[in-house]
Amino acid sequence: MNKASALRQLYAFHQELAAGFETACKAGCAACCTDQLAATTLEAGLVKDFISANNLYYLLKRLPESPAPYQPDATFNTLAGLCLNHKDLPESRPQGQPAACPLLNADNTCPIYPVRPFACRAMLSALPCAQNGHAEMDSALLTINEIFCQVIEHLDQGGFYGNLLDLIQPDKTPDRSSLLQNRPIPGLIVAPEHQDMARPIVQRLWSILEELR
Repeated sequence: MNKASALRQLYAFHQELAAGFETACKAGCAACCTDQLAATTLEAGLVKDFISANNLYYLLKRLPESPAPYQPDATFNTLAGLCLNHKDLPESRPQGQPAACPLLNADNTCPIYPVRPFACRAMLSALPCAQNGHAEMDSALLTINEIFCQVIEHLDQGGFYGNLLDLIQPDKTPDRSSLLQNRPIPGLIVAPEHQDMARPIVQRLWSILEELR
């Protein structure tokens, strides 16, 4: 099994887990679909392949000039390592106001939905985001999402993390100064009250990663 296949298995497993939580998400509900969309190079590769396979090249004309306005401050495993070593977190860089994701169709549906990155998959709100201006998420789901973020980064260690809109630019190598290096998992950050829930999830995630060997 290659890394792309492993990533698809991780996505499918997360979908299984997410089915256990009540969400208000539905087609056309796009309040959380913005240009502040971080992804790994592995995830971006799935998107680029999907665009090519389905002749969706018109989407690439919607991309901003690189680098995109939003850039993440640190990767999940970088933050986990700092927390575990009781070190200060990096200062947040100034960011502009989020705008609608330029990949969205006019009816607010997502043309790359089958291969959307995990940042999109993780946004599962119990109430419509437009209602309160933010997602309402169960704390257990937040923990699950954070574990998956760390594992997906670990899967693509040696790759990069940045704005998806930069990573899928056609015929252009992304500006490395706007990207962050993916890192291996230094340890998982799981609250004590969620450790029993997380244990079998982590075991299955490791089994997926083990298939790469």
